[in-house]
Amino acid sequence: MTPEAVLILTACCLLVIVVLQHVWRCRAERRLVTLLLSHHGDLRGLELVKLSGGLLARGRVYVVLMRMQDAGEVYSYPWRADLLEGAEPRRLVYTLDKPPASG
Repeated sequence: MTPEAVLILTACCLLVIVVLQHVWRCRAERRLVTLLLSHHGDLRGLELVKLSGGLLARGRVYVVLMRMQDAGEVYSYPWRADLLEGAEPRRLVYTLDKPPASG
């Protein structure tokens, strides 16, 4: 095998490893969010970060939650304090159960 072929093969193997690590991390984060919500009930994003003990990063938790919402794995509703203040709901509470339709 030529040195160039070895280099290309090594680069391809490293790329596969990086992709698999990303996939495994995403799955682990989703499982952690599901576990925390099932154990603690409805939570806001920053509460998930605190309860994860550093396993979920502040900037990453909302990406995970959006993907889980798109997949129908979690649902969200406006945080009650925002509604009581009459403000536009900025903060969301995440839940495993589909919230009742408001109306």
